[in-house]
Amino acid sequence: MKRLQTYLLTLTFTFALIANGQQVDTIAKAKAFSNTYISLPFMGTATNGHVWAAGLNNKYDATGKALPIEMVRIDLTTNTTIYKTITGTISNASVYWSYSFDSTGAFYLGLNSNNRKIYRFNLKDSIQFENLGNGFLNSGTLAYSLSLGRDKHVYFGGSSGSTYWSEYDPETGNFLQHPPIDQNNDYVLSIMGDSSWVYAQVGQKNSIDLWAIRKADDYKIKLFSIPNNTRFNYGIRKDAIVLSFNTDTLSGSYLLVNGKAIKGTNNSPLVAYSEVNNSPSQPTVNSYFNPTTSELTYSINNSAYHNTLINTGRMQNNIRFMFFDKTDTTGFGYVGDYYGNWYWYNGTKDTSYLLGNTGFNVYSGKQYNDSIFYFGNYPSGALLKWNKNQPWTMQQFNGDQVIDAVSTTANPKVEGYFKSETEAGFHHASKMEIDTINNRIICAGDVIRIGNTCSIGTYDIKKDSIYGYDYHKIDRLSVSSIAAYGTKYIMATNNNFGGRPLLYLYNPSNNTMEDSMDLGLTAYGKIYITGDTLVGVSGTQIYKANIKTHQLVKQYTLGSPIQFSMQLHDGRIAINTTATLPTDVARFLKIDYTNAYEFNNCLYTIVNGNTIVKVKGLFKDTAITPKKSPLEIGRLPINNMPKVNLYPNPVVNSLQVTIDKPSAQNQPYTVVDQSGHILINGITPPNASLFKVNVNNLRNGMYWLVMNNKANAFVKN
Repeated sequence: MKRLQTYLLTLTFTFALIANGQQVDTIAKAKAFSNTYISLPFMGTATNGHVWAAGLNNKYDATGKALPIEMVRIDLTTNTTIYKTITGTISNASVYWSYSFDSTGAFYLGLNSNNRKIYRFNLKDSIQFENLGNGFLNSGTLAYSLSLGRDKHVYFGGSSGSTYWSEYDPETGNFLQHPPIDQNNDYVLSIMGDSSWVYAQVGQKNSIDLWAIRKADDYKIKLFSIPNNTRFNYGIRKDAIVLSFNTDTLSGSYLLVNGKAIKGTNNSPLVAYSEVNNSPSQPTVNSYFNPTTSELTYSINNSAYHNTLINTGRMQNNIRFMFFDKTDTTGFGYVGDYYGNWYWYNGTKDTSYLLGNTGFNVYSGKQYNDSIFYFGNYPSGALLKWNKNQPWTMQQFNGDQVIDAVSTTANPKVEGYFKSETEAGFHHASKMEIDTINNRIICAGDVIRIGNTCSIGTYDIKKDSIYGYDYHKIDRLSVSSIAAYGTKYIMATNNNFGGRPLLYLYNPSNNTMEDSMDLGLTAYGKIYITGDTLVGVSGTQIYKANIKTHQLVKQYTLGSPIQFSMQLHDGRIAINTTATLPTDVARFLKIDYTNAYEFNNCLYTIVNGNTIVKVKGLFKDTAITPKKSPLEIGRLPINNMPKVNLYPNPVVNSLQVTIDKPSAQNQPYTVVDQSGHILINGITPPNASLFKVNVNNLRNGMYWLVMNNKANAFVKN
């Protein structure tokens, strides 16, 4: 049976759209997928000396429902694999976070799944596990940091729910939970313990602080505080816990003893337990999991490489980003969500192929020339350069190791990090513009965790230099958009973090804010600049300002919010709203999409997260009186139309339809294709607000359920 995917309505068309000569094509073969397997970054040895590797395998049923996770154990010596379901878990692409061994060779995972439970595993000769529960006092915090203490207890530091910590005694099974270390911070970045004290590195809002906490009564004292763009280095050793750091005002090496920091060093053996790759007496393993073939490639002690096939699955991902090549008008690139795979769709052949993976979440991107693209990413505000005419090598295995982001042979390759290498400090390079005359990439983004504000920065292509504006000088603002103003850039902000928003004028030549404008708005939204005129679209506000005089020229408050806007190549601003738009601010074009990209006189939009739709015919004369569609549909006031929602029922291959107005009952409805041809006729049941439509005979593609002159989109694939 074919799988039917229907969706809660997020894309609505009226048939004036089709009648205006617009053609809507569903790109059914442009889909994003990921392997369900997560390779764990450690290995161990069995009691017979065999080397094992491990991973987590997410499981989903035919409808996409998440099932319990599998633990996978691969005996690398015999090339055999076993699987075991981890009861109490729910599959999640971001389930794995961190680990620690205890002194017996068992290991602990704090899983980001189903109340974020902590599990203890023993993979010595089989797969054994114990569910230890959440492990924190609030029963919801994620185990962000884990370590083996000098007292052989395992310590857990929390995040995503305050800075709780806890300790587990493997010998007795006692789990001791403690209150938050610092209510003003969010993360326990690292945690170290001995028989009497715990030492925790906590951040990341305004600083990175090192706390000492007495285990007996939770008495605590802050030992050090350093800037939030750096970290404490630490080592949990047999005879002492060692700490070192280096800042402009404070540095040194210390021993953490009885809640105090004493200057000194210690080189006794590390406490951390390991069985592979950490000493000359241990086996050396080189390995790589290929998500395309589901094969683990490995070599033990520099012997010949072997491959083992892991029984994994493939899950469909949402699509987070699209990009286009000006030299190829038939295709486009797209990226799967959550550190997903990158693809290229060939429009001539109507097929997609995998490019590769970067290990980053992409947020922005621009084409620089016929060969080179730049992309802004998370984490660390990473700026990637991709040469489309060279083989994709990043995250690929070259026979000895995986090519990482900064390798000289990587393509794409990280050119710099706005967070760690510049004063801009932003984590998400979410906004990007390219100055091809001066060969600069301008990026802006929010400074999360460490600053709760935003900033802007520059990458000079010719000089291979990255720099940014000091985020400390911007008070609690979030970036909304950036736009070129000559050779300078205006950064629009909003008050999401509590500050007073401004329009900033940034000069990338000398990395300065030359000016700012305060027009009295709480959010400046998307901005569009022509000459000295700035038009802004934000929330329910549309405004026009003169950049030179800093004057607000026009301001309108709409009756309904603006969900999306973008500027088209002909100067019009495409906008998604049901409100009446002013005619003296800009030329507007109403569209039915809450996301869109323009390329080659077409719009591309991502429908329901995972389906790409191409819209043609937007750039014809919009003043022509619309012709009626083949259905001869008329017009009704919007407030007379019922609200219609579509929900999936893939088991019986039907649409479940809900309507909220009695006037829609006993009403005719149709299902039509993209050309307006009627494929299904029906009448809504009397006195019913819910009914089903059998779509079993429809081919894969995009369709509309039409009722009371309103068309509701759904996709069958």
